[in-house]
Amino acid sequence: MAADLRRVREVIGPVRIPGRPDLAGLVGERSESTRRWVRPTLALLSYYALSGPDRPADERVVRCAAAVELIHVGSLYHDDVIDQAKQRRGEPSHNALWGSGLAVLGGDFVLLHALGLLAEHDSRVTLAGVLAGEEMCAGMVAEAADRYLRSRSEGSYWRAIGGKTAALLSLSCRLGAMLAGQGTEQEEALARFGHRLGLSYQLRDDILDLTAAPGQLGKPVNNDLVEGVYTLPVLWALTREPRLAPLLRRGITRHEAARARDLVLACGAVADAQARANELLRESLDLLGTMPDRFSVRAALADYARAVLSPPAPSGDVPPPRTPVRTPPPRVNAHQERARKHVTGWLRDTGLAVTPEELNHHRWVDVVDGCARWFPDADADVLEPLSCLVTWAAVLDDLFDDPALREPQDIAALHRGLTVMLHQDAGAHGAIARAWAELLPRLCRNRSTAWRQRMIGHVEEWFAACACEAEHRVSGYLPGVADYLPLRMAASGWDLAVDVLDLTLDEEIPPSVRDHPFVRRIEQLAALAGLARNDLETLDRDEAAGSPYNLVRAVRQETGCTREEAVETVREQAREHLDLLHATCTYAPALVRTISADPAEQAACARLVASATDRLTLMLDWQRHSARFRGAADPAATNLARLRAEIALRTGP
Repeated sequence: MAADLRRVREVIGPVRIPGRPDLAGLVGERSESTRRWVRPTLALLSYYALSGPDRPADERVVRCAAAVELIHVGSLYHDDVIDQAKQRRGEPSHNALWGSGLAVLGGDFVLLHALGLLAEHDSRVTLAGVLAGEEMCAGMVAEAADRYLRSRSEGSYWRAIGGKTAALLSLSCRLGAMLAGQGTEQEEALARFGHRLGLSYQLRDDILDLTAAPGQLGKPVNNDLVEGVYTLPVLWALTREPRLAPLLRRGITRHEAARARDLVLACGAVADAQARANELLRESLDLLGTMPDRFSVRAALADYARAVLSPPAPSGDVPPPRTPVRTPPPRVNAHQERARKHVTGWLRDTGLAVTPEELNHHRWVDVVDGCARWFPDADADVLEPLSCLVTWAAVLDDLFDDPALREPQDIAALHRGLTVMLHQDAGAHGAIARAWAELLPRLCRNRSTAWRQRMIGHVEEWFAACACEAEHRVSGYLPGVADYLPLRMAASGWDLAVDVLDLTLDEEIPPSVRDHPFVRRIEQLAALAGLARNDLETLDRDEAAGSPYNLVRAVRQETGCTREEAVETVREQAREHLDLLHATCTYAPALVRTISADPAEQAACARLVASATDRLTLMLDWQRHSARFRGAADPAATNLARLRAEIALRTGP
C-alpha cells in the first residue's frame, strides 16, 4: 500500500499550467503532511480485495486513484471560494493566497487534469468519472441553493451529501473494482460500500463542525451555521428547540452562531446524528460482508473505514505565531527630528508652507514622524526625500478633500492642472510644481528610465483617483462594498506606496515580481487590513465631511445595519485580514520559489513581501497615535485656495 500510494503522489506531483511555471503554487501540491489520501486508499484497497495485495497495483489503478484525488482537490478550490473559507488543512486556502478568481480557475484546471487521466482508459472508466463528477456538482449546487433555508428537508440534505461527498468515495471503490476485472456484481457491492461510507463520513464532518475544538479540523469550526448550511443535526434541532429558528438568518454573528450551536447540542440532536452516522458505517460494513474474501483484504477495508471516521488529530487552524516587529517608541527621536527639520525647510523653500501655522500644521508634519516610524532603518539620504514625497502627497490629498472644493468643474481643473504639471519640462511655477521638480530627481537617483516612467504613471493614476473621490464626495455617491476596495486603493495611491518600498529596499523590484498575482494578493490583503483600520480611526471625521470611501459607511448603506454593527463588522474584517496576511506571509517563502527560476528575483520578491508586511504593522501602530487621522481638519490652518490658484495660473484657462 505505501509503495502504491507513493506512485499515486508521483502521478499527482507534476500538475502544472503550461508555459507558466510561476503559477505552479496555484495548482501544485503544497503539503502532504496533513493529507489523508482517503480516496486513493479506497481505490487501491478495492483493487486489492479482488486482485490480491501481493504485487504492485496495475498502473491504470494508480492513475485512476490519482485522478479521483485530483477531482476531490479541484472541488475543494470551488468549495472554499463558495464558503469564503480562509483555511484548508491548517494552511491558507487557495482563494486566500490567490484571490477567488484565480482559485476558481485553478480548481477548473485541476479537475480537467483529473478527467484527462481518466480519459486514458476505456469509456466505462471515463463515463463513471463524468457521472460521479456530475453527481458531485449537483450535490454542491443543491446545498448552495438551500443556504439559510430553515425549511430545508432532510431528504434535501441526504441528496446533497450523497452527491458532494459520497459519490466520489463510491467512484474510488468502483474504479478499483472495475480495473480488477472481476465482474459487475462485486464492482456494484464495493461502489455501494463507498457510497454508504461517504454518507457517514460527511455526516461525521458536519457533526465535527459543531463539536470540534479550535485547531482540530485545520479550518474554522462552527462555520456551517454562519454560512447558512443547515446540516442534519441542525434540521433535527429546529423541530425540537423553538429558540433556534430566530437565530438562523443571513448576517448571523459569530456570537449568535455560538448560541445556536449550544441549543443544537443541548437538545440531543447531535447525539442522535452521531448515532445515525454509526448506523451508516455499520450498513457499509454489512455490504462488505456480502463479498467473497479470497485475498483476506475485507478486514483491512473495514478497519480503514473505521479509521477514516475516527476524530482527526489537531492540525492547528490557529495562524502561525507572528514574527515580532520592532515598533519604535512614540517619542520623537533624532532620526525623526532630522527628517522633520529637513521637511520643514523644504516646505518653506518650495513655498508649500508660507506661514508658521502651515509649517506646523499637524496633518502635514505628522506624516514626517510617520515615515521615520515606518522606515526606522532607512538612512538620511533615503528618509529625507521619502518624507518630502509623503508630505507632498498629504498636501495634495488635502487639496482634493478641501470642503471648499465643491464644484465639478473646479475638481476637473485641479486634476487637469496637476496632470499637466507632471509632464511639463518648463520652469516650475507654483509651490506644488516647484516641490515636485525639486523632488523628482532625488527620488529617481540611480533608477532606470523605466522605473521613473512607471512611478510618474502611478502619480498620474493617483491624481485621477483623487479627482474621482472628490466628485463622489460632491455628488453624495457612496460605493458598495464590492466597489470599495479598488476605489479606496486607487485613491490611497497604493501603487505609489509600493514605489516607496522599492526606494527603501535600495533596488528596483522587477515588474515580473511586482505584478505577480501572489504579490498582488499580498497587497490586497494588506490594503483590506490597513484601510479598514484607517476607516475606523477616521469614521467621525469622514461622516462629518461626507467622505465617500469609508468601509463602515459602505457596510451601513448596503446592509441597513446600525452604526455600531457596521463598526463591529469592519473591525472583525480588519482583524481577519491582518491574521490572514500574516499566515499567508508565513507560507510565502515556499511559494516564492515557484514565482521565478531566477534566485535574484526570488530574493527580491521575498524582501518585498516581508517589507510590505512589516511596514503595515508599523503603520497600524502609527495610526493609533497620529494626529493626521485623529485630529480634525482645520481649514484656517492652511491656505489651500492659494495652492489651487497657482495650479490654475500654471495651466491657464
